[in-house]
Amino acid sequence: MLIAQGQLALEDWMLEEATEPFYFVDTDMYVLKVWFEVVFGTCPPWILKQCAAQQCDLYLLCRPDLPWVPDALREYPDQHERERHFKMYLDLLVNDGRPFAIISGTEDERLRNAIAAVDAQF
Repeated sequence: MLIAQGQLALEDWMLEEATEPFYFVDTDMYVLKVWFEVVFGTCPPWILKQCAAQQCDLYLLCRPDLPWVPDALREYPDQHERERHFKMYLDLLVNDGRPFAIISGTEDERLRNAIAAVDAQF
C-alpha cells in the first residue's frame, strides 16, 4: 500500500508542477493492480477504487516484442509471462474504456509510434 500511496502523491506533485498541458508517468494504479494480482493472486480493494478514480488522457501500452534485457528492476524474462502481463494490461484498458495505443517495434520505431499516438490524441 505504501508504494501505491507514494505513486499517488508523486502524481499529485507532478500535476501541480507541470508547466505543459500534459506529463508522462510510467506507473499508475493499473500497474500496481496487475503486480498485486501476479504476485499475490488478488488486489486490495483500495487499489481497485483508485484504478476507477484515476484519470489519464492516453496510455501507451508497450508490446513485449523487444528482446529481454535484465536490470535491477525487471522481472519475468520468460516471453510467455511477458505476453500474459501484456494481455492483463490490455484487458484492463479495453474493459475500462481508457484511450490507449499499442507501441511496438524497435526502439526507434517505438519512439516514433509513441510520438504519433500522442500527437493524434492531442
